[in-house]
Amino acid sequence: VGGKVTIKDMEEARKSGVDTTGTVCLWPAEEVMAHYLLEHAQDFEGKNVVELGAGVGLAGLALAARVKANCILLTDGNATCVSSLGVAVEHQRTAQALLTDEVETRELVWSESLSRLDVPRAGTFDYVVAADCLFFRDFHGALVHTLDTLLAGSGRALIFQPPRGDTMRKFCDLAQDKFEIERSDEYSPRVHAIHLSLLDAAQAPGPAAASSDGAGAYDPDIHYPVLLVLKR
Repeated sequence: VGGKVTIKDMEEARKSGVDTTGTVCLWPAEEVMAHYLLEHAQDFEGKNVVELGAGVGLAGLALAARVKANCILLTDGNATCVSSLGVAVEHQRTAQALLTDEVETRELVWSESLSRLDVPRAGTFDYVVAADCLFFRDFHGALVHTLDTLLAGSGRALIFQPPRGDTMRKFCDLAQDKFEIERSDEYSPRVHAIHLSLLDAAQAPGPAAASSDGAGAYDPDIHYPVLLVLKR
């Protein structure tokens, strides 16, 4: 709460093996994903949608308020995040702000042993969405298996991810054994225009460009999420 991580949060993270980053703040990739989902809201009407690593749940909640999906499941591997997501969903439901009737939350730790019996509707999801979830390479194999378990045969995963050096490439190297992968850098005219504007500003002579530590400078490698679309 309030951007603070408590001792209890750290204990939960140690038990689950899932970090507390989703409890700290709203990450830019999540904002970009929310914008994209709302731009393409009609694609999700009547669909089964699950968000992985939802954190504060902005994208999933925004989508649930815009479209009448068949179901939207918000998941995170951190119990504190899931508890906060539940509160947010109930608040929105009480305020009658949700068009999607079935909006649920669930603790979900990615695992290479995950089966379709472990998650309601697993194997029937038309879309799995995730933002900035590739940072920890040790989880890449588990994430690929989780995507494969959750998605319907014709389903798609939409992953919004800054390249972060070779992190994204290494994930794609693993995922290509089970999925076709399409990368798009220009998935939204508005987002891409902002990206180009920030890039111009970062490359222009000035205090930010001349900063020895690069503080405040825009770096697409860590700041600009590209879109990965995974399908069978």
